[in-house]
Formats: sequence, structure tokens, C-alpha cells
Amino acid sequence: MEISYLQIRNFKSIESLSMHNIESALILVGQNSVGKSSILTAIAAAMGEYTPVPADFNRQRQNIEISIALSLSSKDLQLLFEGKRVSAYKRWDSWFKDFTSKLPSYKDGALTFTYVANYNGNIRYNDGFHKNNRYLPQVLPSVYYLDSSRSMEKIQHHLLSFLEDDLLNQMRMDCCLFDRQKTCSHCFSCIGLLNQKTPEELNAFETEKLLEYKLYHLNLKDFSQRVNQHFSRNSRFHGKITYDLTCHTGEIFQVQGYIQQKNRPAPFPVSQLGKGMRSIYLLSLLEAYMEEDSRMPSLLLMEDPEIYLHPQLQKTSSDILYRLSRKCQVIFSTHSPNLLFPFNSRQIRQIVLNQEGLPAAREKTNLSLILDDLGYSAADLLNVGFV
Repeated sequence: MEISYLQIRNFKSIESLSMHNIESALILVGQNSVGKSSILTAIAAAMGEYTPVPADFNRQRQNIEISIALSLSSKDLQLLFEGKRVSAYKRWDSWFKDFTSKLPSYKDGALTFTYVANYNGNIRYNDGFHKNNRYLPQVLPSVYYLDSSRSMEKIQHHLLSFLEDDLLNQMRMDCCLFDRQKTCSHCFSCIGLLNQKTPEELNAFETEKLLEYKLYHLNLKDFSQRVNQHFSRNSRFHGKITYDLTCHTGEIFQVQGYIQQKNRPAPFPVSQLGKGMRSIYLLSLLEAYMEEDSRMPSLLLMEDPEIYLHPQLQKTSSDILYRLSRKCQVIFSTHSPNLLFPFNSRQIRQIVLNQEGLPAAREKTNLSLILDDLGYSAADLLNVGFV
């Protein structure tokens, strides 16, 4: 799943910027304050990973519009089908028919839509057929956005949660035992089935439901009846009070990352690593996560991978990003030529200011101009003149 076309309108300093024929990797290069970070943030917004704030709108407070063409391969469709995205049909033919019916802008392997956000905070996905197609967000890839702060908690938690047992994820989501698409309403209609099983036959999820049932009937049932007696009398039958019992499995079972170093007596959290090593760790985590072919499509956005890194580690970071681009789409900005070497010229776009002083993307890539823009020359990269 890849963004093949992108148009951004009325976002931050960008009035109108578009890029065509985007490949599995997109590298944004250019001088400071030309809009590279704004492009990354706009993509994150369109994918539901960022919510625009008042400062993102122009003076006229015009709607932010981000138009995207999302290419879907046959593998992407198969993963969406297995994940019951958009439609719950179990047969492929029925699922695909329902999928194309609910997403009419899907054509020739691409899904087109426009993300629209207004100043009042309303967000919608316009596909040209519906002003707001509620099914579109279900198709969007997971986004991992590494900005300059290199905050890792959210991304690490998301990635590690997918490595946990499927039963634990069901418990964490608090879904219905009979239908994973529904949230548990604590109707306890599953208890009859569970009572027919021996303790050895029960799995962890079923055991949790039994625990909730026992706790509810031992404590909350009688207490809620007493509360309702008083409340109905005192409020003159204003309504019925109910209590929701949650075991907070997600808080009980959490995966934490630690690192053991030779010069330190005890392991310490990876969150305490320096920002440079944090970048390498997160890229390594993503690389390990993406090794499994069953993963849902993802999109990596990264701001200046080279910051906080020694030139040798910059090259290592570039190699990791190149390998990741074979598994998921990678979009990043950079000021370092060390990040450009593994990629081809079609994957590099120069961001400049046009005659009006507004961000624009050059249609054709000229590596000499790009190196000059970065303050380098071919002689610098080849170490010509060094003895």
C-alpha cells in the first residue's frame, strides 16, 4: 500500500503543492524553511495520525485539503480481507463486491480521496461520491511518524502490542467473546458455554470473562440494586444506574523494552537512550516488525534521519530505510547526502520556494542541483583533494 499521488492545499505555509508518480520511497530534500516538515505532517494528518491545530490554517482559515491516490496491491487487498476491514463477509467474492460498493473511488488498483479539515475541528474524507465516507479510515495504513524529538513511547507500544499473543490482544481490546468486532457489553450470555468446559479447556480470555462474571455477581449486582433503590426514590425515577466492570488487562500486561550494556551493572529502559541511538533502535524495531508478511500495510514518516548521528551511523540509517522501503512505504526529509546513496533519482524530490515564496516540488530531479542545495559537490563526496 503506497501513496502514488499527493496534493496539499492550505496547510501551514503550503498553498498548493503536488507530487506525481511517488514510489516506495520518497526523499524530500531542500534548504531550511521550504516546507519539508509540513509535507510530512500533512501526510500524517491525512492518515489520521495528526490532528490540525489553529496554527496549521492560513489567515483566511480556509479548509485544509489533502488529496491522495493510494495504490493497493493484491496482497494489500488480501490482508484487508483477512482483517475484515470495511466488510465482514467471509467469502472473498462477497467481501470484494462489498468493498468496492462502499469505496466507489477504488479503481484500477488505486483508492482516491481528499482529506478535508476545517478550522472548527471537523474532519471528513471526501471520495468524490460521498462528502464523508466513513469506511475510508479503515483502509488507511498504520503510520509511524518520527519527528525531530524522536519520541518513541507511542511507536514502541504499538509495535510491541502486535507481537503479543492474539488472546492477550483480545483481552486488551475488551471485545465480545463471540464477535471480535463488537465491544463486550457484559451481558454474560457466554457464561453458559464456558460453564460446560473444564478448567483445562478454558483459555486466558475465557477465564477472564468468568472472573468478571464472578466478581460482578459477588459484589456489584447486590450493590447496584441497592443504589438503584435509593436513586429511583431520590431522583423520582430519573433512570437506572449500571456499573461497568473492567479488568484493565492492558495495564496488567505491558511489554517494556530494556537495554543491557557492558559498562552498566543493570539493564535500563531503551527510552533513556540518547536520541541518536533511539533512532537506530526504532528503525531496527520497525525492520524486525516488518519481516512478517502478514503485517498490515504501514507507512514510515521520518524527519531528518541524520540528526544526532555520526556520519557512519547516517549511512547505516540510510541502509535500514532502504531495506524498509521494500516492505513498506518510507517518506523522509534530509539535509545529508549520506541518506541519498541507496535510492534512485526518481525517489528524490527537491522542495523549493516558488516565485511567490511558497513551497513547491520540482517535477524533475537534478542530482547536481540537489547536492548544491545541500551545500555539497561531487568532489566533496568523492573526497577529491584529500591526501
